[in-house]
Amino acid sequence: IRDAESLFKENRFLQCYEKVREARTIPGGERSPRLADLQNRLMQRGARLSLDEVVLSGTCEVKWQNLLEFIPGGNELVTLEQPLSQQVKRSYSIVIQDLGGSTPPRILAGHDSFIAALAAAPGGLLVSADQGGTVCIWDSDRVSCLKRVRLEKGYPNRILISPDRQTALLSSPQFGLQVLDLKSQSIVWEEGGPDDIP
Repeated sequence: IRDAESLFKENRFLQCYEKVREARTIPGGERSPRLADLQNRLMQRGARLSLDEVVLSGTCEVKWQNLLEFIPGGNELVTLEQPLSQQVKRSYSIVIQDLGGSTPPRILAGHDSFIAALAAAPGGLLVSADQGGTVCIWDSDRVSCLKRVRLEKGYPNRILISPDRQTALLSSPQFGLQVLDLKSQSIVWEEGGPDDIP
C-alpha cells in the first residue's frame, strides 16, 4: 500500500492503479481502510487523467495509451489497449475494468486506427474517436457499438459528453469545435478550424 501511496503522490496514477489492484488480491487487502481511501482518492482525482508514462502489457506489441477515464458515478476505469506500432495488425480496443475486481474486464473493439479521444457518461454511454476520423458511440454495459460516425475532416483530440447525454462536443485543432447529436448521429453545429486560428 505504501508503494501505491507514493505513486499517487508522484502523480503516477496508472501505476498507482495497478498497485491498488495488486494489493486487493492479498488476503485482507479488500478490507483495508488505507486501500479504500487510496481508491477513493484515485476516483476523486477527476474524470480525465493525463499520463506521461507508457506501460507495457504482456507483450511489446501492446501498450496502455495515455488516455484514462473514470466512468462517472461508478467504480470503473476505462483504459486503451493499442499496438505500439501501426505495422502490427491488431484491434484498437477500449478496456473497462471494475476497480472492485468483482467483474471481468469488458473489451470494446471496433476502431481501425489509434484511439485519440474518449469520454464516458453514467449509464454505460461512451464516445470514442480514432485518428482515422471514426467516432464510435458505445453502450459499454452491453459491450456493443451503437453507431459509427465518419467525420469529414480530421479527428477530435478531446470529447465531452453533455450532462443530458444528448450531445458530444468534439474538439480538434483541425476542425475547431463540432457538436455531435448522439441520437441522430450527425454533426449539428461547428465552429472554427485552422483558418480561424490566429
